[in-house]
This record gives sequence, structure tokens and C-alpha cells, in this order.
Amino acid sequence: MGYNTYAITTGLQTLSAATTLVCIRPNTTASLRILRCEVSQKGTTTEEMIRFQIGWKASAYATGLTSVNVGSGTAPSLNAYGSTAMTSTITGGTSAAAGTAGTWSTSEGAGTFQALHEANVSNKIGYLWTPGPGEEIVARAGSSLAFVLRAPATATNTGSWEAVVVWEEV
Repeated sequence: MGYNTYAITTGLQTLSAATTLVCIRPNTTASLRILRCEVSQKGTTTEEMIRFQIGWKASAYATGLTSVNVGSGTAPSLNAYGSTAMTSTITGGTSAAAGTAGTWSTSEGAGTFQALHEANVSNKIGYLWTPGPGEEIVARAGSSLAFVLRAPATATNTGSWEAVVVWEEV
């Protein structure tokens, strides 16, 4: 198709409260078509059901986000698929400013959240969302909305969680 594909990977983190796992807000030049969201936990033998949501966050965004490292491979990282892909229009950021991405918030913020997809899953199996035909989520260029992947409640097994979001810039 000629589009460039990118992924944010959070690295292993502690899920100790309601948390925005990944927040991406498009800039004014490129829309983002979300291709896949994943959340998994490493190294536990204790099963627990946990809820994940993907959707839009308006205005008072999550705060205390960890800025992604663009192209470095150091978690949290934003990397291109393919060796000839162009540089992403998204850069690292801590406050969901236009054209930035961050991970693992310290506060959810007071802005409205609109869930587009919700699932309760086993931590031993993990969460995988891939859109079917007509279910694609597109974060429009210049939008004031941020795309978020979040856990709306804390986990009992808090350690070693990782999230991944893959998108195309169109």
C-alpha cells in the first residue's frame, strides 16, 4: 500500500492502578490507522481476569506519561517496520500534545474517555485486538482526541506487563 508502519512497545512495567498503557495523539499532517493492540504479562502462574479498553481520550489527557524513545529500541520504544520506512510523524511526549506518544501514565486525567472496544481477559492468555473489515480505528490528523490503550482498574498480579500498539501513517 505504500504506507509506513510503526509500533510502540512499552517494555515490562508494573500495573498497580488504573493506567493508560499507550497514548498516541496524531499531529496535523498524518492520520493513524490502528492495526493491532496487545497486552501480556510475563512470569506469573496465578490466573486473574483483567479488563482492557481501547478508545478516545478528550482534553484532560492522562498525565505523567513516559515519553517513547524514537528509533532507539530502548523501551518504551517507537520503531518503524522495514529498513526503508520513513521517520514517524509521532515523537515522544509526556502530556499527549499533538504529534506525541507516551506510555504508562501516573494519572488518568479528568478528560472524557470513549471506549471503542473492551475485553475481560486472562492475564495468562493476554489481550489481542486486531480490527476486522469495517472496524478500523483511524485517529485523524489534527484531531484533539488521543488514541489510548488502557487498563481501567488495577491488577492483583501487578508485575511484568507489556503493551504494544501498531499503526500505519496514512
